[in-house]
Amino acid sequence: MRISVKDFFSALAEGAQLNVEYRLRCKDGSPVWCSLSGKAVDTNVPVDLTKGVLWVVDNISARKAEEMRLRRLATTDDLTGALTRKEFFRQVKATMERLSRNPAGYSLLMVDLDHFKSVNDQYGHEAGDTVLQSFVFECRKVLREADLLARIGGEEFALFLPETDLGGAIRVAERLRKRIAASVIPTRGGALSYTVSIGVSWNNTRDVSIAECCAGQTKACTKPRMKAGTGSLFMIDSFHESPFLVCMGCLLFDFRQ
Repeated sequence: MRISVKDFFSALAEGAQLNVEYRLRCKDGSPVWCSLSGKAVDTNVPVDLTKGVLWVVDNISARKAEEMRLRRLATTDDLTGALTRKEFFRQVKATMERLSRNPAGYSLLMVDLDHFKSVNDQYGHEAGDTVLQSFVFECRKVLREADLLARIGGEEFALFLPETDLGGAIRVAERLRKRIAASVIPTRGGALSYTVSIGVSWNNTRDVSIAECCAGQTKACTKPRMKAGTGSLFMIDSFHESPFLVCMGCLLFDFRQ
């Protein structure tokens, strides 16, 4: 909460002790967090501020760093750095409330790493962890700062794209799919490549929750994905849960047919 200078000194005049936390930068550019506390010397009410104010400045950078560490542990996946499922839904809800009147709506990408169990079986769990970390790294290459990325299952991820129509979401999904297909990950058991299957949906109403979209995409894509194979991209009708194959490999299909 921000406080104006006028309110600040008004509170001091009433005998209150004020505490303000703020961030500065050192000459080398590194941040430093400070706590500023102030209390009038005069103990009468109303206070005579001309008698002076006692100010105390503390360096609270260590405390802030610990707070940030604990916040990260509570809100992000410790392996990949992606948001946790709970934090993802919390941030999505806040974003949807802020953009509720935007006609562009939002898009949701549900991504599943193909045959991930076989990666663990053939190359080991350490390699599997590297694949998950690599996937999140590639996601951040195609996502905007406002987009949200979460790990909602073992090898299942959700990407929330605010103010993004269906066409924009499909383009993001296809860029991501191609980046993943072209990536090569070195492991102790040799280099490995992997693919992902992506479900894409768009919504411009709050009548369908993000949780319903996630569940609907997972359900809708299961059977057609088994038929289409790996490395597929699906467009999902958020309201009717009807999947359309948009692309598979390098072949593009008209999902309107």
